[in-house]
Amino acid sequence: MQSLCLKPPNISPPAETIASNQDLLTPVLLCIPARSLLRFKCVCKNWFALIFNPKFCDIHTSKNPYPNVSAFFFHTAIHDFYFISIPNNENQSGSLLKPPRIIEHPPRIKILQSCNGLLLCCSLREITNTSSTPRRYFVLNPTTNKCSAITNSPYATKSTSILGVALAFDPSKSLHYKVLCIRCIAGSVISFQIDIYSSETRNWTLRESTFLRPFHIDFSHGVYFNGAINWISRTSRVLHYNIDEESHGMVSRPPSYNVFRKREYRYFGESRGHLHLIEIYRPCVTQFDVMEMGRDC
Repeated sequence: MQSLCLKPPNISPPAETIASNQDLLTPVLLCIPARSLLRFKCVCKNWFALIFNPKFCDIHTSKNPYPNVSAFFFHTAIHDFYFISIPNNENQSGSLLKPPRIIEHPPRIKILQSCNGLLLCCSLREITNTSSTPRRYFVLNPTTNKCSAITNSPYATKSTSILGVALAFDPSKSLHYKVLCIRCIAGSVISFQIDIYSSETRNWTLRESTFLRPFHIDFSHGVYFNGAINWISRTSRVLHYNIDEESHGMVSRPPSYNVFRKREYRYFGESRGHLHLIEIYRPCVTQFDVMEMGRDC
């Protein structure tokens, strides 16, 4: 069956030529934001095939490595997730939507991290009287509703336990992502096992690192910034691990930090190439500081 593009009655001949010629259409569509492209795929089968072509997707991602924030995702009490769509301009209003279910099994998932348009998720353990279901990890692309399951690391042993899992994805450098799993080794407080999964090879590699674990570091909440995974402690000290260089280091507390004031961080995350920390002051939760880390740490 031949695929025909839908043509408005008043379309001009030059526009019709571009719309029906893939060589002319491709450079035009590469300049279109991802949200609009998802609407344009409904024009006809030819446009649908072009927009979802893996090569086209890779080129579009490399040309738009840091798109504008499009939505905020959040959980509900039943462990489902919704998102609030952010409008393109001030005259529009955001909308509360529930995305299509991407993962059918297991149906209950938790968002662990957002990294440059991808979401790192894990399944929630199903505990029964006899056993519990092992936790599984996924990488979701909410724009395309595509999901990739992360295989279990072959380096997991009974003498190690997972402290945290983090996602590293920088489309300005590569269209492939990495997932870092940090494990503690039984009986040791300075030796850690680090497994790194690559979406390019679909394999795990084992890295070993030795460093003294800072007090109250939250390994369950890793943030990818400046080529490294960053974790924060309750005293606002930051531990970072550079994936490519296999090096680690500590970042000093913010200059304004005062150990005698009751503070706690409420947000630690990256946005458009910047790492931000938001702290509140107890008992007054309406007083807070927003701090930004330089790329030199």
